[in-house]
Amino acid sequence: MCTVEEATSTYFKCRTSPRPGLFPNPSLEIRIAGMGRVATQGLSFRYVNYWSEPKTWGGDFPPVDGDLISIPKGLNLLVDIDSTPILSAVVVEGALIFPSNPNPNHVRTFDAHYVMVRGGIFEVGTEQFPYTS
Repeated sequence: MCTVEEATSTYFKCRTSPRPGLFPNPSLEIRIAGMGRVATQGLSFRYVNYWSEPKTWGGDFPPVDGDLISIPKGLNLLVDIDSTPILSAVVVEGALIFPSNPNPNHVRTFDAHYVMVRGGIFEVGTEQFPYTS
């Protein structure tokens, strides 16, 4: 369910309820009262967990130097911090996402001895919004 907070004929902003667990391919149907369903024009929707949020790590502290992290299928992890600890390994079965930044001087570092993408997604920017650092 997506509660629309703002809407025009070309733009909308909505807030979803919290994700009820891990789902590999969640779907989202958006309806605007009196207007019907919103056409998504092929855009996809993903629930993401932010690296900086303690709840992403089960309410504990985020990873520290030397940790191994696993991103299970159904989890989309958005790296919203500028520098990570030096991880021993990262196993990606879900999605590890590095958002682009409009500031061309912005620098983000991600340190890991090994990164294994095992049926998952490793996304660093997009074609429309390339990563610049």
